Amino acid sequence: MIDRARIKPFLILLIAALLLLTHFWTTSRYPSLNAKAVLAASAPLSSLGFHPVFEIKPDFPFWKKVLLDTLNWMDTNRKGMTFAFLFGAFLLAMLPLLRNIRFKNGFAGSLLGLGVGAPLGVCVNCAVPISKAVRDAGASLQTALAVLIASPTMNVVVVLMMFTIFPFYVGLAKILLTLFFILVMIPLACRVCFKKETAAEVVPPTEGKGLKMDFLVPEDGEFRTWSAAFIWAVKSYFKSLFFLLKTILPLMILSGFLGTLLVTIVPWDMFSGLGDETHFGKMLLVMLALAGLGSFLPSPIAFDVIMSSVLLQAGVPLQYVAVMLFTLGTFSIYAFLIIWRFVSFRVACFLFGMTMALGMALGLIAMHFDTTVLGNAARIVAEKTVRAEMPAHFDPYITRSDKALSYEEIKEKITPLVFDLLPESAMTANADGLAVSYADFTRVEKTPWKDFFARLNGEEIGIAQPYRLSYMLGLPQNLALNTMSVAAGDVHNDGRPDLLLMGDPETVPNVVLYANSGAGFLRQELPLPEELTDVVLVALADLDGDDWLDVIFTANSGANYVIYNDGGAFKEENLQKLGPDKDGTTMHISFADLAKNGRLDMFVGNWSTGPNYINAPQSRDMILRATEHPRGYDSEVLGGVTGETMTAQFADFNNDGNLDLYVGHDYIMDSFSDRVLLGDGKGGFTPAGEEFNQKFSGARSTMVIDGGDIDNDLQPEYYIGQIAYMTAHDSVSAAAKKRITHDRLCALENLSGEALRKCRREVTFRTALVRAANFVTDACAALADEDEKNACLTHLVNYRTRCVPAEYTAGMVQKLPQDVMAGASGAASTRYMRFCDVVQKAHQAKQNAADKTLRAETLLKAGNDDNSNILLKRNMAGGFADTAAETGTGFGGWTWNARFADLDNDGWQDLFIVNGFSASPNLDHVLFYHNNGDGTFTEAGKDFGLTGYGYTAAYSYLDLNNDGALDIIAVPTDAPVRIYLNEKGIAKNAVQIALRDDKTRNTRGLGAKIIITYQENGEEKRQMREIKGSGGYKSYDQPLAHFGLDTAESISAIEIAWPDGGTSRIEGAFAAGRQYRLSRRSE
Repeated sequence: MIDRARIKPFLILLIAALLLLTHFWTTSRYPSLNAKAVLAASAPLSSLGFHPVFEIKPDFPFWKKVLLDTLNWMDTNRKGMTFAFLFGAFLLAMLPLLRNIRFKNGFAGSLLGLGVGAPLGVCVNCAVPISKAVRDAGASLQTALAVLIASPTMNVVVVLMMFTIFPFYVGLAKILLTLFFILVMIPLACRVCFKKETAAEVVPPTEGKGLKMDFLVPEDGEFRTWSAAFIWAVKSYFKSLFFLLKTILPLMILSGFLGTLLVTIVPWDMFSGLGDETHFGKMLLVMLALAGLGSFLPSPIAFDVIMSSVLLQAGVPLQYVAVMLFTLGTFSIYAFLIIWRFVSFRVACFLFGMTMALGMALGLIAMHFDTTVLGNAARIVAEKTVRAEMPAHFDPYITRSDKALSYEEIKEKITPLVFDLLPESAMTANADGLAVSYADFTRVEKTPWKDFFARLNGEEIGIAQPYRLSYMLGLPQNLALNTMSVAAGDVHNDGRPDLLLMGDPETVPNVVLYANSGAGFLRQELPLPEELTDVVLVALADLDGDDWLDVIFTANSGANYVIYNDGGAFKEENLQKLGPDKDGTTMHISFADLAKNGRLDMFVGNWSTGPNYINAPQSRDMILRATEHPRGYDSEVLGGVTGETMTAQFADFNNDGNLDLYVGHDYIMDSFSDRVLLGDGKGGFTPAGEEFNQKFSGARSTMVIDGGDIDNDLQPEYYIGQIAYMTAHDSVSAAAKKRITHDRLCALENLSGEALRKCRREVTFRTALVRAANFVTDACAALADEDEKNACLTHLVNYRTRCVPAEYTAGMVQKLPQDVMAGASGAASTRYMRFCDVVQKAHQAKQNAADKTLRAETLLKAGNDDNSNILLKRNMAGGFADTAAETGTGFGGWTWNARFADLDNDGWQDLFIVNGFSASPNLDHVLFYHNNGDGTFTEAGKDFGLTGYGYTAAYSYLDLNNDGALDIIAVPTDAPVRIYLNEKGIAKNAVQIALRDDKTRNTRGLGAKIIITYQENGEEKRQMREIKGSGGYKSYDQPLAHFGLDTAESISAIEIAWPDGGTSRIEGAFAAGRQYRLSRRSE
């Protein structure tokens, strides 16, 4: 293969090439591919790449979109292209040193190209310089073309990713068709059709046209010494590199421009409207157009799998997705131009056409198997339903077996906190009409945990909340039941925070009250409506002003309820509906005194079926205004454009002294979603208008908003959480490190024995449900448990045929016998089918509010389009600026609840985030952003013991053991209740302030602002907190102001801005280590 005289330069070039290859594989390509495999469809995408550097806004002019998208494409391909040119130059300099690298047998040449290309792991664009170098160095045309096709399609990580996301038969068919392309069609075409091109030797360009290539075949005498060989190798390498750059780099830039031009004209979101065409001829025309588009676009590595996954999850029929899966990345306009210029137009057209033909073949194969597998699943479900192995309308509710205690039984087990009255003599200024009492923090014995927080399961302290995975979890749109709810508050007036939980949607009753006894939690009985099954939201608030917290909960597609507290007991006669009947589901309630009249009013945020539905009647929001009667309310439906409300925040955004209202929606359109309504101080609200909206940013998929003073300037900042898998400062690899695949969960939880087996079984079932929700037809095949398989098949069949818009599945449904489909739908639960009916009706009635004037006047523009959460800080211009990037808080995963609190008592408020999604193939990790005290945050969850992968949407802050350090109660959907017990916060000082207002019916002072003043190291410091009655996602904290003081041992002043407009200020020496209760006396 190589002359001994030439072995020195060959070895030098080979070693250098291997070092480059190893560096590229270990630091760039495979870490990046592994990260993309973890992120999958949640990976941040530009039109033709990943992690866009330049944000492209919908209102940009066409030329600017194309220009910025071309730059994004170049950035995505930067590392791969750099490697391709550098490595290609090594091949071009090295391979001519071999005697013969051409095989007479075309199949052998293609096989060699397959072996070279597959492990490289570069996209088709990056494979072009390498393929050309292989050909220019003397390899056969078959080898060069095989390298070109194999590199982007046969990489092991990309192949495994494909099998994880798509049905097995789709992945297998693509592999077989690709091998057919490389090992059969390329050598066959070269032998039969392209004899001239195959037989032709590499003809160096003439001096007038390009670089002379006689440096590739050196004189043997140049290699007598290693130094001479090294000098020649270096010269030859750089000449080769210059040759490649000069001949093919300009065409690379042109190809990127052409690709982004085309995808700007035909954007990806157009494909979400592709229906399941019932006419075969029309379907073939659609497939032909998609095949041409996919074969043209210069896609980066793994873009084919990830973009196809996005299209599949958007409801695009599998046959069209399969066409894109094959054609995207297999060939491109860049490869076409290079082959046309340096080989022949005929060969370029052959490769382009063959890519299209095989892509369409994969589409037809996928459609056939998809229909067959789904039909078989429907028959299995229908037959078992007929044989009564799965009862008709099977509804998997289970009844709790544990006993709930009466209040009389619980009262005997509670150890109340003792509050002593602070004498007025202890204060240096007038008490200002306040009675001040206090209870010292309990110094509990701490377990020597390694971490700052000890993570416990709820059962360990008496919160035995069952959870059950079922096919209801597989409905990704059903956020009402797929996300839990929690509220913390003292319902017994014993000084200890109790818990109200939304239980597992498969378990009844699923609104549960746990009483805090001081030694653990006890379940207290609640009188519930007989027809109540699906609870969505829970809250605690004193609605009638009797100084006892009432239990509030909302039902799925039904009424809202309150059980008024009767001295710590909850009796059936005090169960009432709250507000008027409605068709929608209340996902959020905010509490505030809107008219400053001492009454607690409510914003009721409603939801129908999920994102993108505008002005749906079920999701009209309303205000419930408290009347003179302690339990009376007048309702008013809020006007204007409305979306699917997930959260809301009462705050004075325009600094006029009146409460305004931020309403967070789960998408409306483009980059417009949320809205702000300005309050008049009398309970009325009007849309903020365009002038204000230009100073205030919203989000695109808002799940949560929370306010908190993060820099102790006595002005609140506002954090808005949404789907946030990337920020401008996060690489794809960095984002992927914050997620795991389902199969890694059990190992990370350090389980053993039966717990490990249970975890693995649940992970397998959960994965099957996720795949079924993502239209993977063979999702249930791996399940061994018969009941789980039945549930999975029932979900698979009905979700595909009943729970998505009809046009997406028209062709599929038409091919399946109607009696089979009727039998299969009979196996699904009543509520499952009810939700599917709502989804279909909502889709049919969906409105397209495209009036830009309307949007600008009523909806907020998203603060960013880069998959990042938003942190709004007031600026000098009177508006707000997004500072998430500067503060390091942009990443949130699929954010649900996110709220500020000082968890380590250092005097600075931190941020804890829970996240996840039921239909995601990967699991998010909770996030803890520790406040550095300089305006920035550091993610420090593992350092503090705030860990946990899964799907968690709700949590509450509370001091469950009254030790002066805030704890966290988190309620996952797919795991037991988690308690993060604060073990080390007590190392620093703190005070807590609770309000009691005997002057108004807002007895807990919801919405009040409290400012403390204290001295630390000779410096006066101040902090501000609010008693929160709004914000969050389906979560309510203990109504308590918690102040970490670090080393300060006392505070000298407390100022209160009461919700009705009154103010109070007291001064004195208020020792740390206490909870203070400040009561405003009635006049």
